[in-house]
Amino acid sequence: MYKVSFAQRNLVPAEIRAELQLRLYEVATTLANMPADHSVWESMEDGELQIGVRGWQFFYRVDPTGLRITVLRGGPSST
Repeated sequence: MYKVSFAQRNLVPAEIRAELQLRLYEVATTLANMPADHSVWESMEDGELQIGVRGWQFFYRVDPTGLRITVLRGGPSST
């Protein structure tokens, strides 16, 4: 199973952080069950992925070899 980690500890409200972790664990579960030759793996190598959580935007990378999802940065959306 993939592990979710944070590259830096910024001031994200606890409820936003908890929901982000829940969503990323859902992503992790999906990835863990995805065949190694699925086209989604190639798209993940191209760069950062993003996910929105209640007015916040977070950017993350997936390391399929290390089974890790790392949240690189995030903050309130500018919209």
